[in-house]
Amino acid sequence: MNEKEILQQVRITMDPVFKWVMEQKDNCLRFVQAALPELNIVEIKFQTQKKMHEYLNSKAIVTDILAKDNQGRIFDIEMQITVPNELGKRIRYYQDVLDVSYTPKSTNYKDLVETYIIFIFTEDPFGYGYKKYTSKGIAFNETKDLFLQNGTHLVMLNPKGIKGQVTPDMQQFFNLEQGIFSHKKGYAKQLQDSMVDFSRSPERMKQVMTFQDKLDDIAEATRNKTLKEESIKRLKGNISMLKKFGISAEQIRSEMLQEYSDVLTSEEIEKCVSVLENNDVKS
Repeated sequence: MNEKEILQQVRITMDPVFKWVMEQKDNCLRFVQAALPELNIVEIKFQTQKKMHEYLNSKAIVTDILAKDNQGRIFDIEMQITVPNELGKRIRYYQDVLDVSYTPKSTNYKDLVETYIIFIFTEDPFGYGYKKYTSKGIAFNETKDLFLQNGTHLVMLNPKGIKGQVTPDMQQFFNLEQGIFSHKKGYAKQLQDSMVDFSRSPERMKQVMTFQDKLDDIAEATRNKTLKEESIKRLKGNISMLKKFGISAEQIRSEMLQEYSDVLTSEEIEKCVSVLENNDVKS
């Protein structure tokens, strides 16, 4: 395959590709610099797939990229191909784990580590059209001027954004997320070269195939869930209609089992039919 064909199959948003590309130190450093240019970061240490938890019996998290700069600031970088359920509570728990993991017992509150949780999305997570959503500290409902700085920062990156400004390097990353490739020397080309290097290992390509299978499974499960919900709605409507025509419950049961057995289990069909006796079917 030529470079274009490789890049169409090996995408930066794929979990194994993103992690491997960011394991190349300059790729990761430039990403953090692009995401947070105001910090003037010059050096970082990082690791991928870091498993962390507050206590041995508590829920663990596995960070995509966990980095620390030369001033001690912590960066948790996560690639998100979908907007996770309970995004707010997920962020809360990530923050809790970071705090406990990097706070020795004798630490004074003023010495708590400054943390940055960075989520990279493939779609707009909130729908307001901004390229970059940011938050820090604690704001109060009573007045916009009342604010507590507590050393926590959130950054949500949206490649589909049209509002606000990001650095040229971040825009190149956004373009790459969306399958827009660059032939000019720059950050995007640097990342593309790393992606091509990734594809040269059969073992790494197996990881991509496994990841794609997982995505296909998720898509199929979502499709099946939608199909099942639509089938149940139609089933209830048919039951209600047949009942109005005076068809017996036993006849309806037999017809529905035959018609819907390819998409619903017999238990699901029986549950819908059984409400006939209670006169509680809703379309």
